[in-house]
Amino acid sequence: TEKNKKDKKQYEGTHYKTIKDAFNYSTEHYADNVLILEKPDHKTPYKEITYKEFGEDVINFGTGLTKFLNLKDERIVIISETTYGWYLSYMTLLCGAGIAVPLDKELPVNEIENLIKRSKATAVIYSAKRKDQIDKVKEFVSNYKEAANETVFIHCAELKKDIPNE
Repeated sequence: TEKNKKDKKQYEGTHYKTIKDAFNYSTEHYADNVLILEKPDHKTPYKEITYKEFGEDVINFGTGLTKFLNLKDERIVIISETTYGWYLSYMTLLCGAGIAVPLDKELPVNEIENLIKRSKATAVIYSAKRKDQIDKVKEFVSNYKEAANETVFIHCAELKKDIPNE
């Protein structure tokens, strides 16, 4: 038994201070490896997205949120199925573009409204399947008198094609 312990190869652990550090390490060291297989619908074949592509999308989306929409350090609700848009949104916020407020996609409209109000979110990122719910929420938010700024609504399907390049 003592001999077996000595024969086992010891692997050096990795230590990260933040999620952003782990993310940056992964995008550098595994750049060409596939991170996500995306299948937007049943007719479309899977699309491979590498760590490098995902990293670039995170940086570009973060730039869009902070520079063009002026949402740096703001609370941003994400309500979506686990799609590429959700992963992109969540990682962008974890890497410092804002404060993620992920909500369960199955919540009723009144709970979504309540959580937007209580969290003081200034933006909502949502998927196509949540459009009807979000349209009802938009009505509530526009009637919500205490809102200091207008809430920004961002549709997940628009993320990939509308990400500004810097």
